[in-house]
Amino acid sequence: MSNQQTQSVTVRDLMRIFTHRRWRFLFMFFGITLVVLGGSLFLPRTYQASAIFERRNDLVMSEIVGRGAPHSFDMLKRSLTEELRGRPAITRAIDDLGLAPLPDEQTPQSEHALMLSRRQKLLEHIPNHLRVYFDISTNEVDRVRVVFNDNDPRRAAAVANQLVANYIRSTREQIDRMLSEAADFFAQQADETREKIAKLEEKRLRFEIENAELLPSDGSGGVQETLAALDERLALLKRRHRAAEARVKRLENERDRMADDQPQSVVRGMNPQYQHIEKRLVEYKDRLERALVIDKMTERHPTVTVLRDKIAQISAELKETPKQIVTQRVYASSDALRSELELKLAEATAEHDAVAEELSAVSRQAARLQAQSSQYFPVRSAYRQLARAIEKTQEQASFWEDNQRRVVMALDAELGRRGIALNFIQPSGRIQRPISPDPIQVLFAAVGLGLLAGVAWIVLADRADQSLHTLEQANRSLGIPVLGSVAEIISGSQQRWRRLWQRVGQPAVLAGLIVLLGAAFYLSHQWLTQPQAHAHSDPAPDAPSASVDSTTQAPAEASFVIVKPS
Repeated sequence: MSNQQTQSVTVRDLMRIFTHRRWRFLFMFFGITLVVLGGSLFLPRTYQASAIFERRNDLVMSEIVGRGAPHSFDMLKRSLTEELRGRPAITRAIDDLGLAPLPDEQTPQSEHALMLSRRQKLLEHIPNHLRVYFDISTNEVDRVRVVFNDNDPRRAAAVANQLVANYIRSTREQIDRMLSEAADFFAQQADETREKIAKLEEKRLRFEIENAELLPSDGSGGVQETLAALDERLALLKRRHRAAEARVKRLENERDRMADDQPQSVVRGMNPQYQHIEKRLVEYKDRLERALVIDKMTERHPTVTVLRDKIAQISAELKETPKQIVTQRVYASSDALRSELELKLAEATAEHDAVAEELSAVSRQAARLQAQSSQYFPVRSAYRQLARAIEKTQEQASFWEDNQRRVVMALDAELGRRGIALNFIQPSGRIQRPISPDPIQVLFAAVGLGLLAGVAWIVLADRADQSLHTLEQANRSLGIPVLGSVAEIISGSQQRWRRLWQRVGQPAVLAGLIVLLGAAFYLSHQWLTQPQAHAHSDPAPDAPSASVDSTTQAPAEASFVIVKPS
């Protein structure tokens, strides 16, 4: 109950104070509000420039160039903010726009420190007021907004446009340089790998020629199976040789037992040994033709080389073998039995000689292979290592050639502006109004300060007032009982003037103050929303902050535009 009474008394006191000193409150409120609105006219302005560019991948070329090839440029996206806000980019933009040139030899010594200080302030000011935002961020399209706040509208637009233009130009140069260097690297690696393959192929060919007997060329098991086949053939030839030798001896014994009649004439016929050698020659020629035509072997293949050597050897042997031999002897006695015996003896002798020659040749071949068999496994191991080296090198060559092809296609796409397109889609134009200070915020601040000042003024005035206004105050102050009070004696003329003041004067004064406050806010709003004139601005006063090439209005397939300082 006591708290409620205290609060009620406090509210009544406040209402009494406001009613009694309302004009002090109003004059203080309107005065402070007007002063704040007037002071806002001298606040520094901040202007915001916004430049937008776009990175877009050509979907068709991305699919042709390779699986996920555009993702190889993700590092450009990850470093985009640093490329735009980094110290090198800021320095380059300042130099391109000529905002704070470095002192040279002709600069007076007294201005060196000033120029360096101005340049350092710009290098610190621009990154602190520069922001980079991604309006759209996907694997195919990135739309980037570069926002720069500055107290000079022309410098704000020029810096934002120049940063974007420099980034587009440097990024395009970086992409082209990366692709060119990659193409040269892959081409060099591919050439070196092809040369290595040629050397390995030549080495393998020499190895096959030197070790033809130890390397299988037709899927056979190699020298071991060849030796086994030669052993079987040697056993067969030895049996045939013994049988032929026994037959010759038997026929010679039969001939010796016959009468020693001298033949009157002889009959010659084809030598069976010659026919046998000729048959072998035809067989080797057929094998050579089958290797060249059916198996598609080259002249440098070990099998073809061995076959040709064998054909030359048999041809030389064929030339040394007589084509005809004595097949029949005619005796004066016309003994038919003796003639038949001589004929059989000649055939047996020819067959014996042929088998002996073939046995000798096969024995020599078996002895040679037997001598080489100790090197069979080392040779086969070395050959397989050589083959694996060639296969691995061919895989490397395919890898380098495939990468070279992809990079060359990517480079052609970039040069044709069909790869990653960087488009300056919205450069920052002339800035029409500042973003700070905000007139609405200024109005709220002025009204708030006016209210606080008015309330504080009337409260302080009431605390400083020692006069008595109520019976309770008199009773508390004097400590004596108060029996009654006499109201203020007002004459008729005073009452008329007071009534006129209350009905006409007070509304008129209040309306005037409100009109004055509205006019002040209007002037403040107009002043704060208009760009200030910067006679000291770095870009040319009569020219726009940046000029965009005519390619800005080009068709959609244009890859990018360049923004130049005016």
